[in-house]
Amino acid sequence: MKAPKKRRLVLPVPDISKPMCDRFGLETSWTILTDKPEVREAKMRALVSEVFATACHHLGEKCARELFLKVAKGKAGRPGGPQDTARDQDYLRRYDEKASSRPKGEHAFIAAEIADEEIKNAPSKKMSDKKQQKHDSVAHRVRDLVKNRAAESRAARRQMALRRKLGFTSILADGK
Repeated sequence: MKAPKKRRLVLPVPDISKPMCDRFGLETSWTILTDKPEVREAKMRALVSEVFATACHHLGEKCARELFLKVAKGKAGRPGGPQDTARDQDYLRRYDEKASSRPKGEHAFIAAEIADEEIKNAPSKKMSDKKQQKHDSVAHRVRDLVKNRAAESRAARRQMALRRKLGFTSILADGK
């Protein structure tokens, strides 16, 4: 007796001629460089209006407004972003000075050294655990600043490569 044939699972082939859309109906293939800002804003305004109307239907207008205000405020807690840009620039300057005088593999402890200098220069406090917390937070801040700067430069390089690939030229290349 022959063994029954195995059934093959046939999956539908996606139609690649149509643009892929997310769950809100917005195309996922567009980039910031390809659409005009007015077009993007109009699409988002229509989407947000529809979402707000749906929220009003389910929650009532007053609750929907409160919800949208709460979402627009962001998460509770300390606001993000740079708190003291002068201090951050000073940390980066000191990091660069120390990094330039060392071989490439010996940058691991520079943030801790900058934190040590901050503790020495800070007014003396009696509790040593507060000093340790400050040391840790300064070292963490320096490491984050260096990491974010590296990520920003990588993103800028990627964006420039994308601009070149899409055929956009810089203002300087045009001679204007």
